[in-house]
Amino acid sequence: MSAPASSGIVWASGIVWAPLRLEAWALRLGAPGLPVVRCGLGPARAEAAARARASQPGAWLVLGLCGATDPRLRAGDVFVPDAVRLPGGGDRRLSAASLRAALADAGFAFAEGLLASADHVVRGSERAAFHAAGVRAVDMESAWLAQHAGDRDLAVVRVVVDAPDQELREAGFPLRAWRGLSTLRRLAPLISNWMGSHALPVTPLPAVR
Repeated sequence: MSAPASSGIVWASGIVWAPLRLEAWALRLGAPGLPVVRCGLGPARAEAAARARASQPGAWLVLGLCGATDPRLRAGDVFVPDAVRLPGGGDRRLSAASLRAALADAGFAFAEGLLASADHVVRGSERAAFHAAGVRAVDMESAWLAQHAGDRDLAVVRVVVDAPDQELREAGFPLRAWRGLSTLRRLAPLISNWMGSHALPVTPLPAVR
């Protein structure tokens, strides 16, 4: 498992990836100054967005919705993975320790574990297969963003909207999705403050004599 060096400071100059327009809207509603960049849905758009920003310094934080593979996770749960499974194999360790501490201090409950990404919505037996492989949740972008993140700090926060017994096509999904977006909105000010707390100290200029 690869583990990039973490400086902490780089979060202040980082960007927040949000795949969907509604996810970006919820985050900007919660924290208008948050540096949200839409990467688009799925691997092709995520890879294109990551390549376009690869030369820009600073950490990357991925925020959005996801599906659970672990039946212990429920719609509405916040998931902060400690690693993401890369498309070509192997796991990319994520820089989440200080973010988890900030969430805990603010009273947010969250789950941890391994995240994977798929190029389609995962359902039924495929969801169970991911879980059997040690994966607790699945999205459609993080692995491809991670693949192009280089050695920068990278973290992911996802809100669960579907689970093994709460499938996308069930009648209650629109309400679960709306609640997931509401949770993203509530997370946004905390994320913004956390990123800002890693700003470089300002050195006063000497007085002009």
